[in-house]
Amino acid sequence: MPRSTIRPRAGELRLLAAAVLLVAAACESGRARPDFSSPAPIDRTAAIEQAVRRHRPQPGKPWQSNLADPSFRSDLAWIVVMLQSSDPAVRLLAIESLDALVGQRLGYDAADPLPLRAAAVERWVGWLRAEGIVGGETLPPIGAVDPSWGRDAAPRAEGGA
Repeated sequence: MPRSTIRPRAGELRLLAAAVLLVAAACESGRARPDFSSPAPIDRTAAIEQAVRRHRPQPGKPWQSNLADPSFRSDLAWIVVMLQSSDPAVRLLAIESLDALVGQRLGYDAADPLPLRAAAVERWVGWLRAEGIVGGETLPPIGAVDPSWGRDAAPRAEGGA
């Protein structure tokens, strides 16, 4: 018997994203430490949530480009790295945050199978390059993120500038 492929609707994904945001906010006061390079998904979700609050303090207002702000550029690069996460909550929060911050999804769906997500991540990397946020380097996978990059630096591949 063929397997059913039931995919969540966009409204259900947004509801899940809101729930993840609430959990991340609740955990922020507990053990979560916002850190994009952390191996713990809860720390990465807290870092994404913190970046959204910092760069979009008034969610109901129209988005205005902050691409000249180095911290915004760094946060965007880190959030694109988070699209590669094996944790579905991190991926979902990352794409919802990119949509909220830059108004685009570039065909990325957190529920898609890995090959489709990988192709969409490449589109995001292309967008980062087109906007001058990253150079020619490839963004590292989650496990290769060097913690020494810290909060204020965009991710760089090994040997990158």
